[in-house]
Amino acid sequence: MMPPLAALAAPVTAEFQQGLNDYAGTVDMRLRAQDTLDGSGRATNDVDGGDAALGDSLYALGFIRFDNVFGSEPGQVPYGSHIVSASLDVVTNVSSNAQSGNIFTVSALIDPLLLPETGTIFSAYNNTGGGFGGPDFQDNYTLRPGNPFRSVNAPVLTQDQGETTSSDITEVVRHWATGSADAPLNNGLIIADANGTDGWGISSSGNGVPENRPKLRISYYPPAEAALREAETLSFKQGNFNDTTQLTYENCVSVWIPDTVSAVNAANFPVLAARTPIDGNTIIGGQYLDGVNAAADSPDDQMIIQFKDLFGDQPGQIKIRPSLRIERAVLRLTTGPSGSANSPGPVDIQRMLQPWYTEDESGARTFKAFTDFKAPDAPSGTVGRGPTEATGDVAPAEYSYWGMSFNQILDGDVTASVQAWAAGAPNYGWSIQQSTSDGWQLFFPGASNADLRPELLITYSYDPDADNDGLSDEWETANGTNPAVADADADPDADGLTNKQEYDLGTKPTLADTDGDKLNDKAETNTGKWVSVTDTGTDPLVADSDGDGLPDGLENPDLSYTGATQPGSDPNEMDTDGDGLPDSSELAFETDPSSATSVPTPVFENVMTENFDGQALNSTPEFTTTLGSFLAGVMGSEVPAHGNTAQITDGSATVNSSVAWGYVAAKGKAVRLTFDYRLSADVGTAEAADGFGIGLFRTATYEQSGAANPGALPKAWEDPRTGGGYPDAVFFGFDIYNGTTEGNNVRVTGPADPGAALINKALSVPINSGVFNRVVITGITVGTSSVFSMDLISDVDGAAPVTTAVFKNLLVPGFDVTKEEFRVIAGARNGTSVVKSEFDNISLAAAGTSIVTPPAAPAFSITGLVRTESPAGLTVTWDSVAGGVYTVERSENLSGAWTAVGTAVTATGAVSTLTDALPENPPTALFYRVRRSQ
Repeated sequence: MMPPLAALAAPVTAEFQQGLNDYAGTVDMRLRAQDTLDGSGRATNDVDGGDAALGDSLYALGFIRFDNVFGSEPGQVPYGSHIVSASLDVVTNVSSNAQSGNIFTVSALIDPLLLPETGTIFSAYNNTGGGFGGPDFQDNYTLRPGNPFRSVNAPVLTQDQGETTSSDITEVVRHWATGSADAPLNNGLIIADANGTDGWGISSSGNGVPENRPKLRISYYPPAEAALREAETLSFKQGNFNDTTQLTYENCVSVWIPDTVSAVNAANFPVLAARTPIDGNTIIGGQYLDGVNAAADSPDDQMIIQFKDLFGDQPGQIKIRPSLRIERAVLRLTTGPSGSANSPGPVDIQRMLQPWYTEDESGARTFKAFTDFKAPDAPSGTVGRGPTEATGDVAPAEYSYWGMSFNQILDGDVTASVQAWAAGAPNYGWSIQQSTSDGWQLFFPGASNADLRPELLITYSYDPDADNDGLSDEWETANGTNPAVADADADPDADGLTNKQEYDLGTKPTLADTDGDKLNDKAETNTGKWVSVTDTGTDPLVADSDGDGLPDGLENPDLSYTGATQPGSDPNEMDTDGDGLPDSSELAFETDPSSATSVPTPVFENVMTENFDGQALNSTPEFTTTLGSFLAGVMGSEVPAHGNTAQITDGSATVNSSVAWGYVAAKGKAVRLTFDYRLSADVGTAEAADGFGIGLFRTATYEQSGAANPGALPKAWEDPRTGGGYPDAVFFGFDIYNGTTEGNNVRVTGPADPGAALINKALSVPINSGVFNRVVITGITVGTSSVFSMDLISDVDGAAPVTTAVFKNLLVPGFDVTKEEFRVIAGARNGTSVVKSEFDNISLAAAGTSIVTPPAAPAFSITGLVRTESPAGLTVTWDSVAGGVYTVERSENLSGAWTAVGTAVTATGAVSTLTDALPENPPTALFYRVRRSQ
């Protein structure tokens, strides 16, 4: 059954602002070169009163940390949430000269900010370092970038008095959300001047107006909702091995177009002419995007980059589905290591609207010349100035980078482009152009350090129900209904169940009989109780609901037993008559599975025997021990009532031994394995052997003959679950080793899941009683499997042996005794004591070889349509099940109404007929159908 499809709620928005909504976790501080620290670790020139001047001639930095943001308390963001967006809002003071025209960026500290209790904060400053602080700060702390502050009202960066400005720190907060209470990642934020000395005064957490204090806003889906949405982020970076997809991405194409020869790195490109494209995948070091050239005909430097093959059905691609949602896409670029890499910006990301290279069959690329970009209607001879909006080559700027420092990673929001590509727009990549005279250095896809290459990060998810019909899109796509059309009430397979009902049940909406058992899905009500042929109680997803080896459509307890084609059994009961044998097993013995008085009496014939006293049939036992081959002297002799016995462990500290018989044909309707065993400790020891085991081992895996010890460590004879179990075997382990909780137990494993016990049953008789007990194991065919039963006869040589049924009719899937070729192998191991484990009177028998294969349920179809002359009419013939009630209907066209022909027919056998009397002038065409109503 499918789980209910929950409606996705809108993301939760949490705000953290000192003194509002019971939040009091903000820690902020101004850090300046000339400040010293007092004993409390506060800057002596810092003012708690509410404003901090940043980025002035003193190169002041702002430090701010929001504590207690993540957690499980009300108002907190749970760890593991999916962060949709996050921003830091600050307000410019209204005091004199608080405003600034500079660019200020916010970055997150990877490690906690550790300040000395006294002394200066920074020993020196690197004035070419973009304002991040001096070498002490730059060398000792690693930053995770945010973005420049922007006005919340307009896309400008000027910080005017009283104005609220905001910085997108979504990627930063997403990183924080992956932490935990024991390993938090939120170490605070640094606000720094990126391009000048024009200071900025902002309101701190001590400002007298709470609404003016710094505010952290986070929009998120909590973990449960995030799991339902199944959002995923894929990374695309040239040559990068992705741990998630286990693939290397090799489909990034880029080009650098310098505007003049002087802008070219002469060492790498000594003969390059101006405006000639350079393959960005060959550029190893960081290069420049130079600024505006004074000459009117000299265009700017540009970088064009394309991440190909983002969408598709291959691993590492995003699958295009109607329900696909591109939630966020980020183009991440890394600046070079020198101070010359700084630039105030802006540098614009613009989506390319035209192709800019060709690729031949070998993959070799030819890049479009810079001068070839021109308007489609440009006069002949016109020289283009590179991709521009005016020529229709690029879209307007989608995102602008501002305040680029050196050794910095910057994230550009390119969600709109990726959304357009997902919707079908051609992906020609982006042009990265700048509108500043201060050049900018960045790394290209050819960088030798893969961490420095451009990276595209796409976060996406699939709306689980795009048409809001209560059926998940994944289910609709897999089952042939339309995820774009609300069709919950439709019934395409005409089985009487709507798509929504089929979704809830787990059945196929386009298949009237999902499990192929010849019963309509609607009739299989899965109640476990038979009511009628229209309410069978069976499971519509399982062809044999009761596991008795008979398909549900063959069993009908309302009908009397006539034979294999009409067993009269209940499809909800493995053993309809309760006589201890599954229904299909009774059919194999040609008895009535619906009558407890009709009990098969299989006659077992020995196919292998061994009593170690010279009487044997098809028996050549082969022994193994961990000390070498067994010798004849290891055989027990003069054992009362037994004569000789096989001592699998012999009292000489042998720890793991076995006895194996070669293959003998034992295929039949049933097999029976009988053996006597005794476990005894030497005088004065407190513990006997750990236990013993015996099984039917397939010869395809364990050979036809010869010594075999499948119980060799790390497996165990007494507990067949250990070491992954015994594949290709039905195994019975007798265990006294595990003390009072699971000791004195028998466990059974089968080939379908050898590491799991099918039964773990406590025995009423101590396994290590020191007397001989007899075990009788019977296996009977059930379809493609078998059921096994075990009886234990305690003290078989005593005056009053007692027989106990250990278990009855245990289903062992995948092991059909009628078809298997197996050999018997037994073994045991000692515990810490010196003990004896003895076997005797081994017998393997089979109950005949004449197998009756249970028939499949009859097909239900019209098999004949014959016109008769006297009386005039058409005779319809169809397959049927005795006792079933059928109605024949006709129509003059398939789209018209259907009319019942005569009265309903109650079938008396596997074939039924009905003759439709025709009028003197019958219609040109007639169509017939047969419906089973009961």
